[in-house]
Amino acid sequence: MLFNIFIPFLLLAHDYHVSIYNLDFKENECQISMKLFSDDMEKALELSGNPLQIGDFPDEGQESELMQKYIKDNFNVFLNKVEMELIFEGAEWDEDFHTIIFYWLIPLKNNSLENLEISNSIFTEVSEEQQNMHYIVRNENKTSVLLDKSITKTSVQLN
Repeated sequence: MLFNIFIPFLLLAHDYHVSIYNLDFKENECQISMKLFSDDMEKALELSGNPLQIGDFPDEGQESELMQKYIKDNFNVFLNKVEMELIFEGAEWDEDFHTIIFYWLIPLKNNSLENLEISNSIFTEVSEEQQNMHYIVRNENKTSVLLDKSITKTSVQLN
């Protein structure tokens, strides 16, 4: 009987803590998608004093505002040493209903992008094993960068 009670809790936990970030540089914008585990988001918000349970529509209401604030507080992009403003485009549940995909946009005013800096501490307070994997695409050039609790910042040449 006790075994049947604990099975749902075991199924909700995940053994790996990896978030995926895609940064796709187009001519006039950088499109960013973030694939984040919903239970890690709930834990992070609880640790920051904003407990909530994510509902059916992660891009609406106070839930969305709290998640957007958390992301903006923990994820920053600098282009040529200038911090860029993240513009929220939306969010949706992934098909597995364990992860949420967030969509952001950064308008680009000039095309002479030489240096990209990323600062990402998302969920590093939730799990010691948290890893944040970044895939960066610009002009057919692809690179990937892994950040974690010990290394939360990186710099990439975009030339």
